[in-house]
Amino acid sequence: MSHKPTLDPSNNLDRLALDESARFSRHAYAIYTWMLHFYGNPVTSIPVLAGIRCCRLTNPLCCCVCSKTKSSVTINKDNCCNGHLTALIALSNLNESEIIHCHFGNTIIENPYTVLYDHKWRSVVISIRGTLSLEDCVTDALAESDSLAPAGRKYGFDGEGEYAHSGILRASLWILEDLERNSTLEKAFKEQPDYQVRGFFLHGASERGNV
Repeated sequence: MSHKPTLDPSNNLDRLALDESARFSRHAYAIYTWMLHFYGNPVTSIPVLAGIRCCRLTNPLCCCVCSKTKSSVTINKDNCCNGHLTALIALSNLNESEIIHCHFGNTIIENPYTVLYDHKWRSVVISIRGTLSLEDCVTDALAESDSLAPAGRKYGFDGEGEYAHSGILRASLWILEDLERNSTLEKAFKEQPDYQVRGFFLHGASERGNV
């Protein structure tokens, strides 16, 4: 008895899944920013990430500076050279006009993530970084189960009798609250009202729909 392969290139739905994974993997990996860029380009990474945005000629008191982005973009907790933003752009091959919001802070609850436009796929992409730092490892270790009922009542789904990994749930709820604080999705859909949300977590597993 023959078995269907997990992904069959001759199957239209499987081919679409492959195309989607190939397309959005760049977003999933770009949020690893300068650390991933340095790992892949140990020789050229430092001049690329530091040299592009050097401001010594215009501001002698600063070693380097972020290049200006469009006024509607919010960039939170980047380093002094804006190395996270520079690496994200380099890894994803995006331009700054496609960036909506970036948060690069990293604590036990606070997780780096970015919100981007993908105009080819008419999507608003939320890319959340997976485990990389010591803080992320602590989050992973908070493995007790927490009820989804409170989150369900707040965000409109049935969480009664359902449970989630405590650390990951807390980090996810923090991102939702941060999106609300900055009105990020409202701003994104004001510019592109017919786009869809696509969320990418860890290494690019996708979920289509509303956050």
